[in-house]
Amino acid sequence: MRRWIVMGLVALVLVPVVGLGVLYYRYASLEVYEWVDGIYVNVARDGIVYEPSQEISEKVASGELVPDRVIGRFKGDHFLGFKSAVIRLQGIDERDGFLVRGLMFESGYARKD
Repeated sequence: MRRWIVMGLVALVLVPVVGLGVLYYRYASLEVYEWVDGIYVNVARDGIVYEPSQEISEKVASGELVPDRVIGRFKGDHFLGFKSAVIRLQGIDERDGFLVRGLMFESGYARKD
């Protein structure tokens, strides 16, 4: 009987620790984007600059473009705490445009040519 209680307590501790480890690994392996300017308008990744796109934002709001999955995070964001996510949109290559979703905003971004 005592053995089952000990095994249950070990499982109670081990399962959340392993779960957090898996989530952290997934978060750490995301592509890192960064804000180009101090006013958080333009975004860059691998030397490519993206600017806010009203067209993409409107298509997401109307349901014409559907968010697919998280593809990136921002430099300086931490695993625990406030963070913004870069989200791939179905039908658009992630090199051409994406959605940035934060705590109180959602904005589409397109490649600046």
